[in-house]
Amino acid sequence: MEPGWDPGVQLDAHVGAPVDRAPINARHRELIDKEIALPGVLSWLDEARELGLRVAIASSSGRR
Repeated sequence: MEPGWDPGVQLDAHVGAPVDRAPINARHRELIDKEIALPGVLSWLDEARELGLRVAIASSSGRR
């Protein structure tokens, strides 16, 4: 994703009018809330915490 790129602005431009983003954002949040961690991820995080390691999560997915 390009820095400063806003998919909502691009959607408005394609549609030719402002689009109400609230229902889009609500649906996106609903879908994200249904996601589960891939197998093994939670146990790795638990083990890291038990070892006193600091952890961070990185992803190649977009922020929106």
